[in-house]
Amino acid sequence: MRQDPIIIAGGGIGGLAAAIALARKGFQVTVLERASRYQEIGAGIQLGPNAFHAFDRLELGDAARSIAVFIDRLRLMDAISAEEITNIDLTDYFRRRFGNPYAVVHRGDLHGIFVRACEAHANVTLRTDCDVVGYEQNSAQASALLKSGERVTGCLLIGADGLRSRIRQQMIGDGAPRIAGHTTYRSVIPTEQMPEDLRWNAATLWAGAKCHLVHYPLSGWKVFNLAITCHNDPAEAFAARPVTHEEVLAGFRDVHPRAKAIIHHGRDWKA
Repeated sequence: MRQDPIIIAGGGIGGLAAAIALARKGFQVTVLERASRYQEIGAGIQLGPNAFHAFDRLELGDAARSIAVFIDRLRLMDAISAEEITNIDLTDYFRRRFGNPYAVVHRGDLHGIFVRACEAHANVTLRTDCDVVGYEQNSAQASALLKSGERVTGCLLIGADGLRSRIRQQMIGDGAPRIAGHTTYRSVIPTEQMPEDLRWNAATLWAGAKCHLVHYPLSGWKVFNLAITCHNDPAEAFAARPVTHEEVLAGFRDVHPRAKAIIHHGRDWKA
C-alpha cells in the first residue's frame, strides 16, 4: 500500500466507519474532526438488518448488538383516536428472513464503538480541532485546508463533514440546506417517566394532522427516545436549539390525550 494517508474530513459515524473499513484494508487514514473531542449529538437511531450485516463486515457487529435494543414490532398509531392502525412483527420470522434483527440504539453509544475501534487501530490517526474549510487537489494528491491555515495532504480526501459540508459545497456548490417546513423536537426521558401503558418494545409512530410522534426504548431500557415532528413552516434552519415546553405543545394540541401525555413527560426539549 502507498504511504500517503487517506484524509477524512468529519469524525461522525460515517467518517469513522469509512476510516475503520479502509484501515482494515491496510490503508493509513487520518480523520479530521472540527470539535475539540469526538462526540455525537442526537439520541436514537433505528437500525434495519442490513446495518448489522455492515457492522459484521467491519468486525463490530458484536459490539453493536451489545448496546442495541431488539424491538419486537413497528407500530403505527392514529394520533387523533389513539387506535392502532397496523403493526409489523419483527421477531422470529423477520429475523430468520433477513438474518439479523431490527434494533434501536443511542447514537452516542454507537459512535463510541467506532471511536474506540479507530483509537485501537494502528492505521488510524484521529485529530481534533481541525476545521476543514476547503480542499486542493492535483493528479497525485489531495489536501484538506484547515481554518488554522494548516494543510493536511494525502492520496485522496473523503468529505464526511455533514449537512453543511464545506467539501461538498466546493465540489458541487449545491447551496444551503432547504427548509422543508417541518420542525422535529427531541427529548430523552427515563423509562419510569414514560406512561406505563406505552412502554412498548416497539418503534412506534403516532400519525396526526400535520404532525407525528415517534418513541422507542434505548440504552438497555433505561430511557425512551422521543422525536416528534410538526409542520409549522419555520423561517430558518437550526439544530439542537433548546425550546420551551409550550413551543413543543403548540404543534400537537389536537392529538389524543394518550399521545399528548408522552409530550408532557418530555424534558429539555431541543429542536
